[in-house]
Amino acid sequence: MNNFSIKDFYQSRIDKLFTDQQFRDQIIAQTVFPENEIYLSFPEREIFNKIFSHFLEEAELSLSLLDDIKFDRESKILEIGGGIGLVYAFLKSNGYKIYGLEPSEAGFSNYYDTAIHLFRVLEIDSATWYSYLAEESEKIGEEFDIVFSNNVFEHILNLKLTLDALKRVLKQDGVMVHNTVNYLFPYEPHFKIFLVPFWPRLTTLFRPDLKKSTLWKGLNFINTFKMSKMCRLSGLDIEYDRNALLNTFKRLENDGEFAKRQRRFIPVLKFLKYSGLIKTLKYFPACLTTPMRFQLKRK
Repeated sequence: MNNFSIKDFYQSRIDKLFTDQQFRDQIIAQTVFPENEIYLSFPEREIFNKIFSHFLEEAELSLSLLDDIKFDRESKILEIGGGIGLVYAFLKSNGYKIYGLEPSEAGFSNYYDTAIHLFRVLEIDSATWYSYLAEESEKIGEEFDIVFSNNVFEHILNLKLTLDALKRVLKQDGVMVHNTVNYLFPYEPHFKIFLVPFWPRLTTLFRPDLKKSTLWKGLNFINTFKMSKMCRLSGLDIEYDRNALLNTFKRLENDGEFAKRQRRFIPVLKFLKYSGLIKTLKYFPACLTTPMRFQLKRK
């Protein structure tokens, strides 16, 4: 599958999505979050396009997690943390057996309902779109060939419980692939701030405003060592992708909107390129790179 086609899929439908008032209002409502406040003075259509493009970029990244995995239209695929349903709708429209989880509880940005509006506008079957937490995945009553997530694991406070549940819904020869933050590298991408190394929660000493943030309170500050330990306890084999850091810098170079949001790292990218050191990133130990991308299989 060509993951770039997801962008073509939505660019050909963006006018239809914008003209639906309920969906348009749901997207524009995302300006309540600090990262989107800069768009408040923009015309309504431009606000919609900018915020929707952010969701689409993340959907492209999510779909790219499947690039190295063999699957077909008979494979059962589960996405954890499906957001506003962009990957789900794209795969479903192409005949794949996709299932999606996106909690509908308070504190999850109303993504579940936004996805339901999207499915209605695009006439996508929402029968396998569920408002469950990852730890509740057994409620679906299915076993899956593939389970994947993008930027979800750092928000799961009871990771052991979740891994145990996901293992139970994974087929014996199935595979999980996840992409999440590695907090051994002292940077928090949601807030775009550097952290106190090794003791990230102490960052509130310098940024006391973080204590009021629901998002901050919900971060588990996972790292490769903790992740490996959890997998060992859950009876899962883990294999890290050594190219995750290199791919992030490539994204900085090729994805303009992502580069704007993570502009603090542009000087680092320039230095690595002009010094030639960027070629050495693929040799970095996986435990020191962020994000961490990894595959999980049953032992």
